[in-house]
Amino acid sequence: MAKYDMFMENKMKKLLTSFLLVAFIIGGLAGCGQETPDMQEQETVAAPPSISQEGKDGETQLITLTQKQADELRIQTQVVNLATISYSLKVPGTVFPSPEYISIVSAPVNGRVVAIHAHEGERVRKGDVLVELESLEFANLVAEYLQSRAEEAYQLSQLERLQQLAEKKISPQRALEKAQSDYTRANAATRAAEARLLAIGVTTGQIDEMYASKSNIPRLKIAASINGSINEHLIEMGQAVTAYDKMLTILNLEKVLIRGYASPEDVLVLQPGDSVFISLKEYPTLVKKATITTINPALDEVNKSITLNIMADTPDGWPKPGQNVRLDIMVTTPQPVLAVPLSAIEYEQTNATLFVKVDDLTFEKRMIQISKMTADQAIISQGVKAGEKVAVSQVFSLKALSKLEEFAE
Repeated sequence: MAKYDMFMENKMKKLLTSFLLVAFIIGGLAGCGQETPDMQEQETVAAPPSISQEGKDGETQLITLTQKQADELRIQTQVVNLATISYSLKVPGTVFPSPEYISIVSAPVNGRVVAIHAHEGERVRKGDVLVELESLEFANLVAEYLQSRAEEAYQLSQLERLQQLAEKKISPQRALEKAQSDYTRANAATRAAEARLLAIGVTTGQIDEMYASKSNIPRLKIAASINGSINEHLIEMGQAVTAYDKMLTILNLEKVLIRGYASPEDVLVLQPGDSVFISLKEYPTLVKKATITTINPALDEVNKSITLNIMADTPDGWPKPGQNVRLDIMVTTPQPVLAVPLSAIEYEQTNATLFVKVDDLTFEKRMIQISKMTADQAIISQGVKAGEKVAVSQVFSLKALSKLEEFAE
């Protein structure tokens, strides 16, 4: 670094000396009103030979180093190749309960809460009774079912008796056919009454128990449909509820759904099955791996982004529904691209530039268009060609030299 500072200081001294010499010569010309051959020679070498301008669409600056400068800077270069690249795409995400791992417990009929067996935070298993209701509507359904079962049993006995009589030629065939028809209707009525009970959450075991007891009309017992914990508790003892009122929610946190939100420009590089690394802002070293399950076909209406659906296992209890997470997705460009290291890029105000090697002592300062920035490289859409070499070290020194030469001119 000391060598470079000394080099820059000497450079400035030489430029200042040249400037003063030219000023002296111009002053002498103005004073005497005539030119000499020596003065003309001094004017022709006033512009430094290390820089030139070529007019293309814009200015292209060539920086020519001396051999000593090249030896001291030892600029490293890298060939720009056309190739597919893999990189980490960072997007935000929000955690939701997995659709198969959340259960909303609603009142299937009008009724009154007479027993509550589970409260917020308590763990329950599938089949555990959560709430009991007293309901006139439920009582009518049970009575309907019991009547249908009784009628079916009677019609079955009639059918069996007439079958025996018909075999002995005692009863006509017409009576047997009518008995078969009556039994079929009774059986259909029983199945319909049973289906209505099953539709409000009564199990077949409870139905058989009701038929066997034939005693008091039982309470409607509402059971858990999944394993999990009670997340919401929206009812109280004695509360009247109507059909479809939400009473409880159960969450199973063994699996969660994470929705990631990517920009529309990334749609071509995202595919179901891509690896995802999940982390929290508060604990960046805590990382969990998953994969993209599905990608929504249309943009999100609110933020106009691509929605990625990620199913993540949570054996260690995180992330939880409602949390915001960071998603690092490993993607690959769908086709070959031109990419350069970030160390090769300098900026002229808002314009990105590269220093393209022309020969061992010459570099071309060239503006470029960047289509995508990754963690360690930039994908270039315009300004450089495959096979060209770009400086990846001493880029700031090249920029300083270009500015110095501009000032000298």
